[in-house]
Amino acid sequence: MTKMKTSLSPLLVSAMLLACSSKASPKFPTPDGDANETRTDTSADSDGGESHTDTGAKGDGKCPQGAYAHEDGLCYCQADVPNVCDDVCVDNMTDPDHCGDCATKCGPTQGCNAGHCGAAPTTLIPAAAGCGALHLAWAGGTLYWTDRDHGTVKGLSTTAGTAITVASNQMTPTLIAASGAALYWLESGAKRIMKATLPDGAPAPVATSSDAIGGFVVSPDGNTIYFSAGKVVNKTTTAGGGAVTEVGHEDSGIPGALALDGANIAFATHINGDVDVMTIVAGTPSVCASVDSTTATNANCARIGRSQDGLFYDTMYAMNGKAYWAAADGVQTASEVPSDGFNDRVGSAKAGNVGAFAILGTSTVFYSDDAFLLKAPLMANAPVSVWARAQPMSTSIALDATKVYWATSDCAVMAMPQ
Repeated sequence: MTKMKTSLSPLLVSAMLLACSSKASPKFPTPDGDANETRTDTSADSDGGESHTDTGAKGDGKCPQGAYAHEDGLCYCQADVPNVCDDVCVDNMTDPDHCGDCATKCGPTQGCNAGHCGAAPTTLIPAAAGCGALHLAWAGGTLYWTDRDHGTVKGLSTTAGTAITVASNQMTPTLIAASGAALYWLESGAKRIMKATLPDGAPAPVATSSDAIGGFVVSPDGNTIYFSAGKVVNKTTTAGGGAVTEVGHEDSGIPGALALDGANIAFATHINGDVDVMTIVAGTPSVCASVDSTTATNANCARIGRSQDGLFYDTMYAMNGKAYWAAADGVQTASEVPSDGFNDRVGSAKAGNVGAFAILGTSTVFYSDDAFLLKAPLMANAPVSVWARAQPMSTSIALDATKVYWATSDCAVMAMPQ
């Protein structure tokens, strides 16, 4: 394939440099040694069509950082970092130190997307010493959270700024969810699920177990709550005091957080690292085993993720026939009825692993433990945007229609526009 190169005339180059004199425009030695001439050329490489950018520099040790010397004597940047700033190959569309052009640097917590610096996160709730971890849920204009080590459940109106205390003296409250006019949370230390009718109902238990509870989910009509206790997934009425019925159980794994989609309950399992989907069948408990879902040892249960590394057990979503979970380096998804035995990555977590995630509509926001808050559309191998940088470890994320909220490891709650 023939490469097309375009050299700029000295007159045109001089005009360009004069027009950009207020910018930190990079200058590189060109094949004829003129340090004021810059030539660019995006074309296909001879070894398979990969595009690159000709920086106009000789391959004699003077290439910009990240560029490579080609056999034609020129230096080339890779296609994902096509711009050159400060003798380094960068992408002006995503580089926060050179956002949009070489001279624009985003703030220390801002991301760069499409060549523009995003909003900086603001502190909604200041850090609190000794809280352990916060879990968040948003409903009806109020952000609610459990404070594990202080034993409280609180809320803050995201419009009026009014603070409320839902419950105190709780034994290690962790997972929290809002459903209809009620707020539910897991009182882990007491092995029970609590409920408070909003806005000011008294807390009361709706389910208690002798085994540790790994997760729960409320039915769309608000009448039934499903919860995992040890290896068993149970159901009971949200009114409290009703009979507890087994929906199904795991042979070897221990279910974490639950998600409900029609008659399917999805969950990630401790010990074996599988992600299973249990089908609710009246009068017949489902059985999930660590073997292929087509074998006789499984009954009304499908394994859609196998031996997942770095599973995040606090959050699971299931909707429109698909389940979503976080594992190792990304948010994953698979059909609730497996077709090919493989799950897809929705969004990759930069250089780290996913620490928390949330889904709203057609997007997911997730935290990467290399201090990034990221966003991606709900599709396989979706492009990822950096929404915030330099963030402490996140323990929980919640979304409303316009904002994203996340709790940090020092128990602050941060917020920024979506």
